[in-house]
Amino acid sequence: MCERQNTVVFSFDTRSPRVNAYQIHEWLHDTALIREEDVRVIQIDGPLRNVYVKFVSPDKMTNTLQQFQGDLQFYLENGDISSVKVEITGVGIRLVRVSTPPPQKKIYRRTDQKRPVNVWRHQTNTRRGIVAGL
Repeated sequence: MCERQNTVVFSFDTRSPRVNAYQIHEWLHDTALIREEDVRVIQIDGPLRNVYVKFVSPDKMTNTLQQFQGDLQFYLENGDISSVKVEITGVGIRLVRVSTPPPQKKIYRRTDQKRPVNVWRHQTNTRRGIVAGL
């Protein structure tokens, strides 16, 4: 997995109504003052209400960040104002999910001595582990 370079994320307020792609492109050109030749890729993430803009050079990215100081406003058609946060992508808190490993079962040997032995082994082609050695 590579890191995102020269990418800025515009995070729209989740409480505001959805905005279509045409309005976002016009807003980036008119309000955020981002020119077409400065941008390599624009990605719109609808459910999270984020717009990722990958710039051609780091200079263009830093100029955009310094110009707006982290906050912008988006004026909706019904007259409401939605706040937009401007941040570098990949900086900040990242949510990582960790699945819990299967519990190890303790099985006693079939001898006179009762000592626990960990014999849990995970098989790759099934979802469940198998007991080895018995």
